[in-house]
Amino acid sequence: MCLLRTILLTLLLASASFSADESLPNTYEKATFSYSLLSLALDIDSSLKDMGVQVYACRLENSAVAVSYHGIGQCLFESLKYNFKKKKSSTVLFWVLNKEGQYLPPLKLEWKNTHTGWWKFSNEFLFLALEGLQGRFIKKEDIYLSNREKGTCLVAEIPNRDLGNFIGDLTLTIPKGRRLTEYFNVSALEHVRTERVSLSVRVPFYLNKKRAYKAKIAYTSDKAEIIEISVLTNFNLITQRDFCISGNFNIQQPVAPTRVTP
Repeated sequence: MCLLRTILLTLLLASASFSADESLPNTYEKATFSYSLLSLALDIDSSLKDMGVQVYACRLENSAVAVSYHGIGQCLFESLKYNFKKKKSSTVLFWVLNKEGQYLPPLKLEWKNTHTGWWKFSNEFLFLALEGLQGRFIKKEDIYLSNREKGTCLVAEIPNRDLGNFIGDLTLTIPKGRRLTEYFNVSALEHVRTERVSLSVRVPFYLNKKRAYKAKIAYTSDKAEIIEISVLTNFNLITQRDFCISGNFNIQQPVAPTRVTP
């Protein structure tokens, strides 16, 4: 459950400071019928609340007229529709209640998954649910075996491609002067001080007939260091079977300005 929790939080924790109307929306649209049906199977707001994350409201910033909803599930659903139609990122502002029940300045989320439509998006989850059966139909050129024993994520070379995945590219802007731990009670974020976090996920191949997810998280620290964390895993969000994971951690020091001698 820890990794499931991390992935769900990643949809929220994944642009520099922004200037936008930080006040709570005055009016809210009702949830659409299609999203109401979807939420019967996957209620994102309830799942996040169980994890201690309560999103009070969200606002879509994709057009001249912003649209607001309670929670964040409907905004994410509308973002998917926007991704597929416009082929670009959707922008959402969302307000989180902290432990004291206070409304904090909104976080800004920009998200674009790498699927091209509802069928491929849904088929990813269908594959994860029926992995043993679906794995038999994978094209041979899409299958990669690990270099060492079967079941590890140690591969010599990762192809530069993406077979499509529901996470895609995420960026999160934290209001200037705020910290992520004010919004999310996650101990791993205690030492993360940044105004921008980005996450990029690709599925370059099937590792031992299981979807392999290559992820890169990057942010700039308060010391102007660029922190990058790269991970390769064949984790299954649906069945939560045994999985492998490998990765590396990289810190790029800030480049000192060149001094020009007169």
